[in-house]
Amino acid sequence: MAKTEFFKRVWDVVQCIPKGRVSSYGAIARFLGAARSARMVGYAMNASHQSSQNIPAHRVVNRLGILSGKRHFSEPSEMQSKLEAEGIVIIEDQIQNFKKHFWDPSIELQSFYLFSRELCRRAIVLNHMANISEKQILNALSYVIEPEIGKDIVSLNLVEDIRLKENKLQFKLKVSNPSLQSKKRLQEACEHQLEQKLKTKLDVAILFEALPKSNERPLEQRTILPGVKHVIAISSGKGGVGKSTVTSNLAVGLSQLGYKVGLIDADIHGPSMPLMLDVLFDKPEPIEVNGKPKIAPVESYGVKLMSIGFFAGINDAVVWRGPMASKALEQMIADVHWGELDVMLLDLPPGTGDVHLTLVQSAPLSGAIVVSTPQPVALADAKKGVSMFRLESINIPVIGMIENMSYFVPDDMPDKKYYIFGMEGARDLAEQMKVPFLGEVPLVQGIREAGDVGRPAVLQENTKQSEAFYKVIDQLIKTVGLEKAV
Repeated sequence: MAKTEFFKRVWDVVQCIPKGRVSSYGAIARFLGAARSARMVGYAMNASHQSSQNIPAHRVVNRLGILSGKRHFSEPSEMQSKLEAEGIVIIEDQIQNFKKHFWDPSIELQSFYLFSRELCRRAIVLNHMANISEKQILNALSYVIEPEIGKDIVSLNLVEDIRLKENKLQFKLKVSNPSLQSKKRLQEACEHQLEQKLKTKLDVAILFEALPKSNERPLEQRTILPGVKHVIAISSGKGGVGKSTVTSNLAVGLSQLGYKVGLIDADIHGPSMPLMLDVLFDKPEPIEVNGKPKIAPVESYGVKLMSIGFFAGINDAVVWRGPMASKALEQMIADVHWGELDVMLLDLPPGTGDVHLTLVQSAPLSGAIVVSTPQPVALADAKKGVSMFRLESINIPVIGMIENMSYFVPDDMPDKKYYIFGMEGARDLAEQMKVPFLGEVPLVQGIREAGDVGRPAVLQENTKQSEAFYKVIDQLIKTVGLEKAV
């Protein structure tokens, strides 16, 4: 190779650095001895006193350094330190190649030229990497959508522990579906968006982590009932204790206080909410939400309601086996457009069966309430209900117990109380099982009549039954920590 050709190629190497990158340009220009003049390269070659066909690369660099007023470098490590001081970082796994190719006395000019050009390229890349911030990475990843939740992975706080070293990027990503196919698609989506937005190709390593169960996730990360702040199941071990009556009054009372309330009538075989909320002849309407078919719930007294009673005739019996009843409950939870709610109440059937297990697996429950009368027969089953929610496989916190039909007060003798079903039985059981006692509701004819005509008793202002329900509601708000609706 002629001297002039070598001179031209080395100068080309210097010129290949973008002029906007002053630090890289200046460092490599000085490194090649071209900081003052391109003629220095020619001077260095003339001063090497060797054939232009076999000039050791390190000698050329040493001569360039001498002519530039710099002392020469005796060790590869010294050269590396000098480069780092000039703002150029050598990729760690390339150091051995650096030593092998750059400091080999037998290296020819052609190899030196190619290595110099590669060094320039790597310096440019590394200089760009050094300018990539975590904010830029998160911005690129914000264009990746979590397929199960339907929102971007950054706003859902699914991206954690971002680490960028040279051209290697690593981060944790929480996902709803940890299957291999789903993870592969997310990996490809992340790599694509990073390359598109950062204008460089990174070696991306994603550490996938499955999200916890739905009821253990933050609100924004749920796939089921994502807009519902609190989901509360209302249960009773035994039928006939007034669970549905209590549930309907709690729902309407909370709505009257300004809370956004939803109610699912999960008593598949005996749905009574359409009658109690005066929507017996209403029907839910199909709607489309974000391109997906959904069902709009029926509204009454400000409460969004869904019941199997809307889909069966008034006089038709719902004779379904467990799997069919469970599937119907799943659809009422997942296929209805509930929107943003402060609280949702689920009126469960009596007992401890398939529907209860389905509910635990499908809905992100905040807790459960057990309703009972004070009589020992009802309390025996209420105790089993509390125990069910405490099973290790279910593990749903019991928010508290409500005692219904606590006492009877005759209209003509308002100062008298008759404890027809026993006295303070549910209160004593709550204390025994170490669960909060939310309050008691008296046995009043007006409560029954209000339910029969579809106007819950909690709406009867300045009555003892309304006052009793609002005391329970107030205790529920304090126990659950419901935020006051705006």
